[in-house]
Amino acid sequence: MKKGFLKIVLSLTMIFSFAQYTLAQCVMCRSAIEDDKEAAEGFNSGILYLMVIPYIILAGTLYFIIKHRRERRAQGKE
Repeated sequence: MKKGFLKIVLSLTMIFSFAQYTLAQCVMCRSAIEDDKEAAEGFNSGILYLMVIPYIILAGTLYFIIKHRRERRAQGKE
């Protein structure tokens, strides 16, 4: 039990200690695209692509799983 608690405390310490560096990167990106409207639009589009693609993959995977399970039920194998 002590090892598990130690791992949790160590993990949380590392997460919080590196948080300031990740926030600093946000400021750098903002200042880099602040004056260029086209770059800002491209940056926002890139964020949307990175956000949407995992959901599309998940939806496709779930679709094929559900389709496969319905076919197996229809054949009476489940």
